Amino acid sequence: MKKLLLLSAFLIFTSSLISQTTSHRIFDIDLNKDWYTLTGQSAIAYYMQEDFKKKNNKPGVAVEMDEEYLINNADKEFLELGLYEIILIFEQGQQNNLRNISPSMMTINLMKYGKSEKSAENKIFSKLSSLLMNQFGPPSSTMKKESGASFQWKLTDASIILNLRYGEISVYYVKSSMSLET
Repeated sequence: MKKLLLLSAFLIFTSSLISQTTSHRIFDIDLNKDWYTLTGQSAIAYYMQEDFKKKNNKPGVAVEMDEEYLINNADKEFLELGLYEIILIFEQGQQNNLRNISPSMMTINLMKYGKSEKSAENKIFSKLSSLLMNQFGPPSSTMKKESGASFQWKLTDASIILNLRYGEISVYYVKSSMSLET
């Protein structure tokens, strides 16, 4: 009996350690990859985005993820969820380092669902939460209100938020070098 209790405690402790750390992979998207791999864009695209953000007093360089990278690498269950937009945010001032720079944040926005599509919205939110729980364990915190729901994972090197609000589903992945407060 003691051995069973010790084994159970060890497994719980080990799984909690595993669920608290990430390799910066989410839905099989490797956020350790560089600008060129993840965006499929040139250095001039980085420069133009950086210039636009600076002129508008906004941080980061935000671009869409390369569709070919997604098709070839992303989790098939995730891709089957449907219409989405994936935005990667890179640090500014890295134009000469694009082969080595990886994004500090990723946002995934799924299509907005109308009132008549409530079951599809709930099904997709449920599927996303299941995929995230399978990879990162149970969320650190949850919130449910009339306007929607939110799950948050606070890992040692990243934060993840799955958000459903007024028919919009979003996922935010932020590496620890950035702050993300809810």
